[in-house]
Amino acid sequence: MSKYPTQTTKLKITADHGGKCALCGLGGKKIYTNSKEENQLDSFNIGQFAHIHSENNCGPRYDKKIPDSFLSSKENFLLLCSNHHNYIDQNVKMFPAKKLKKIRKNHVENIRKRLDLKVIERVIIILLRDDYFGGLNTSTIQNTLSESEVVVNYLDFRTQTQNSSKILWEEGFQYYIDKWNEFKTDFFEDLKSSIDCFHIYGITQIPYVFFFGLLFNDTPKLFSHQWNREENKWEGFSETDKSEIFKPSISIHDTDDIILKIELSSKINNKIIDKLGLNLKNQASLQVEDPSRTWLKSLNQTKSFLNHYRNLMDEIKEQLPKSEIHLFYAGPVPPLFQMASAYNPRMDRPINIYYYYINPDTKLSEYKFVFNSVEIMQKYNFL
Repeated sequence: MSKYPTQTTKLKITADHGGKCALCGLGGKKIYTNSKEENQLDSFNIGQFAHIHSENNCGPRYDKKIPDSFLSSKENFLLLCSNHHNYIDQNVKMFPAKKLKKIRKNHVENIRKRLDLKVIERVIIILLRDDYFGGLNTSTIQNTLSESEVVVNYLDFRTQTQNSSKILWEEGFQYYIDKWNEFKTDFFEDLKSSIDCFHIYGITQIPYVFFFGLLFNDTPKLFSHQWNREENKWEGFSETDKSEIFKPSISIHDTDDIILKIELSSKINNKIIDKLGLNLKNQASLQVEDPSRTWLKSLNQTKSFLNHYRNLMDEIKEQLPKSEIHLFYAGPVPPLFQMASAYNPRMDRPINIYYYYINPDTKLSEYKFVFNSVEIMQKYNFL
């Protein structure tokens, strides 16, 4: 049996400690980890897992009577800042195993009490990105979290999208599913009752955002953050900014399917949609007065958008109860992710998701159909 903790055990240690050093309590916004695995955010790599009983006979507090099963368990580890890790190992007489076990017990119990009192919140960070949009400044993520939030886990979903006209969507969706299921099996099932919220940070292709949002169907406490391309940073949203004024519209002339255009960052050209051979007579749209890439700045804007979107979806269902919706989206990730997580296949009409790209042969803008919301939820057992 291994004497070293698995990645799952490390995440549980972090959760038990509330993401804070057991001696000085530092941490707060950051996760302590000494792992260099592919799904780690380097900007959160600021601390270490410290053995109570060393795994080898040359290490501090080694005891040959301790079984390997305990050596690799979460009970044999403290979550410490690097300074205190060195301090306890260099001062073994001051910090014998019995004292460290008591420190661990008191710290974990204190974290649980603070959780019960809602003094701190345990959060999970999820990063959605691909190489098509280039590098992201992950160090600014910590600035979007409040002082009361501690990160107990994070998932880094990174897809390969070098050629935007030849994306292997099925491979990407399977990657999302496999990684999400692995996370649920290894970590989430044990701790889901104590997770207060998810923070979603995404800059990737529209179909990936919508697909991942379907995984969070009706999940409470979701916060999706905006990437500011001009300033190269993630933004925390203000609660006080004024709500945006939206201009919803709907025009129906027959009983066929309907096109829904969401125009938040730019206008959508009907001439490009027309290349798909869709019926342009039935159209609904939801747009802001001045679409731009820097439009989204507050939670109120997202809330207002979702209210208008729900009303529009209800009106479509009432007027076209057997239609499908062809969605064309031009906007930031947060509203789209919230749209998908709020999608109800039993209440809403099926949505066809399209992808905008530049055809490398013709150098012209085009849309490509990627998936149908109901069909993909059935395929991956979301329903």
